[in-house]
Amino acid sequence: FMFVQVDVLLTPLTHLPLHASHLLKYDSILGTFKVDVKIVDNETISVDGKPIKVVSSKDPLKLPWAEMEIDIVIEGTGVFVDGQGAGKHIQAGAKKVIITAPTKGADIPAYVIGVNEKDYEHDVADIMRYQCFLHHNCLAPFAKVLDEEFGIVKGTMTTTHSYTSDQRLLDASHRDLR
Repeated sequence: FMFVQVDVLLTPLTHLPLHASHLLKYDSILGTFKVDVKIVDNETISVDGKPIKVVSSKDPLKLPWAEMEIDIVIEGTGVFVDGQGAGKHIQAGAKKVIITAPTKGADIPAYVIGVNEKDYEHDVADIMRYQCFLHHNCLAPFAKVLDEEFGIVKGTMTTTHSYTSDQRLLDASHRDLR
């Protein structure tokens, strides 16, 4: 297990600390977070007594990563999924970037917990993709074991993905007319 200390929360421009604290406290899937979550001021929330700064910018270069001495940024927007885009977090002062979406370009190494996490070299990769964050990659550790023990010739996998905040539940105008 890896424990992560969170010192900063990046939210979309439309979410202020009020929204960030409410969404952290009340989750439709996980239920109510059983710790005290409060708004401290217009850029800080408190989670179980620990202050967490809330920052927001559409441009990673404008984020205060250097000033805040941020070690790792988890890039979960799905926007900055190549070396150039995710690299903006490095330029802003972060030491490492973990991308949680499929990446563009072969220059970004991918790691799956239980499969190849031992291949990670701390001093080499500044931008990486950890596939354990993606819903469909939970199969990878099992497939590895089955392949090593019995061999896999061919396989099929199906995943069910719930709608995202960008998808409409009813017919409506949208940039992607799927």
